Amino acid sequence: MKVLVHYTTNYTVFSDFSNSECEIKNTDYVERFNEIEKYYKRCNSSQNILLFVVQYRNLSNSEIKFVIGKIYMIDENTYNYIRIEEDVSELLIKDLGLNDFNTYTREIYYKEYFIDKSDEFYSRKINDISKKIKLKYFSWPELLQNNEILHNKLIDILFDKDNVLNLATIYNPKQKFGENKQRILNEKYVSALKNIGFISEKEIDISKSVLHGDIGEFLMDVMICRFIELNGTDSYIFPKLAYKTTPNSAVHGNDGTLYNITKNEIYYSEAKFYEELSLGLSKAVDSLFNHDNSDYDFINSNIDAFRNITDNSVGEVVEITKDVKEKLIVFLMCDDKYFADDVSKTIRRSKKLEKLKVFHEIIIFVLPVLNKENFLNLFKKFSEQKGKELIYGK
Repeated sequence: MKVLVHYTTNYTVFSDFSNSECEIKNTDYVERFNEIEKYYKRCNSSQNILLFVVQYRNLSNSEIKFVIGKIYMIDENTYNYIRIEEDVSELLIKDLGLNDFNTYTREIYYKEYFIDKSDEFYSRKINDISKKIKLKYFSWPELLQNNEILHNKLIDILFDKDNVLNLATIYNPKQKFGENKQRILNEKYVSALKNIGFISEKEIDISKSVLHGDIGEFLMDVMICRFIELNGTDSYIFPKLAYKTTPNSAVHGNDGTLYNITKNEIYYSEAKFYEELSLGLSKAVDSLFNHDNSDYDFINSNIDAFRNITDNSVGEVVEITKDVKEKLIVFLMCDDKYFADDVSKTIRRSKKLEKLKVFHEIIIFVLPVLNKENFLNLFKKFSEQKGKELIYGK
């Protein structure tokens, strides 16, 4: 994703763009209008968000300030600038790494930067045990108005070939496939998508709870690998979905497992996808109360499948000892709560959770999807298109 940055030492410019909204006309500040117009024409067709950053440097004390907004075209002579939320601005500044950059001595006042789109979500701590996952650079009102922005990003994750191979197969990336590598990996990819019910030769039934569960498990594994805070490079995810043989089959035990060798810690995880956050939390806690040693036995009997979350290699974990420290992860997808305070209140009110916390350390991740029905309908549409492409070559 490309972002346009304007460097200025003029405080009036910074002040103008610090307002919640302003218009950029071709009759005022022609150079600024032309730069924004060029940026818009280059990027509008390939990006669903266009960001304009104003970096102000105070020449008397070298203090740097930023203000960021989104650019929308009103007509060929006017663009609209709408300032984004402060916490989103902080994320963008961090991603761009602009703090120490100075272009004035080279007379560069406008510059486009590229941000890697592979990390489009971020995790924000909302209380002592909980984090909320959100799409970067978008406000909740924007996403509520257009769910598809968020839903398309999640569907991209679900059908990403590397994600599917890493989380729904036990293939070894270090294995020598020879000249047939791409064909073999494509076949593994298609087979895995069929087994977990993401594509089918028949029409998929998006009302089935097992599909909702598999979507939740898949996204859980992706997100906790990104956002759980573990030191070192010796953390491993167990690809449980690889043990599904048909879309309607279930694999015994908890939904996921993460293991850290250095800390000798194992995280048993549970994913739930319900409209109501409180219901999903209640169901997840019930499942974790029923956790028993059979999970440990199943994992130990398939221990070679643990995948290193840094380089995706397998076969490195040889033993999980009986003295391993057990912790729990709850991953919740919902559509009724999305503001941090509302999510935090729902979690704190759970009496079941309080009882579980007596026995285990727990980390909770919440991923609001805003409208479950819309998400599943879009998933079905994409699944049918992808299925025709992969199964029938259409």
